[in-house]
Amino acid sequence: MTRSTWTTGRTRRLKAGLATAGLATALLTALPAASASADDTPHLWNKGAGLCLNVQGYSSSASARTEIWNCLDQNAEKWVFNSDGTVRNAQSGLCLNVAGYSKDWGGRTEIWDCNGNAAEKWQLRSDGTLLNTNSSLCLNVVNNAIGTSSATEIWGCDGRTSEQWVTFQLPG
Repeated sequence: MTRSTWTTGRTRRLKAGLATAGLATALLTALPAASASADDTPHLWNKGAGLCLNVQGYSSSASARTEIWNCLDQNAEKWVFNSDGTVRNAQSGLCLNVAGYSKDWGGRTEIWDCNGNAAEKWQLRSDGTLLNTNSSLCLNVVNNAIGTSSATEIWGCDGRTSEQWVTFQLPG
């Protein structure tokens, strides 16, 4: 091995190490800053956008759309996972639902009265995807968008970051 080959390899490894450290730092700083909160209801943070699942306009009305928004520790962005498979919004008590019981790719998501219908059953899987068990499709940010107020939908579960969610609680 020549000195030039050794130096090039060393430089490449150093750059890769720095890139990995930078990625780790970016991931750690991308999660919202902790603030005092007595409530331990989890938020759902989207890995692709770095934003939280939220109810549009902080609405408590049935059929209000879901979207991603800045993580502000508001009840409209807190979700309670229940043993029956429902995911209830902490503000309204309504369930995360697929509109019209859709099983189609692109079916819009909303909050709706919790009435036991199959469209309101979800499973948070180990890969971070939130599977709608009625459609076998995952909660996704439309068009892989990363901006606030981007709508959510159900879409094929293919591992993209726009369909990966992390639950977290702000410390009390």
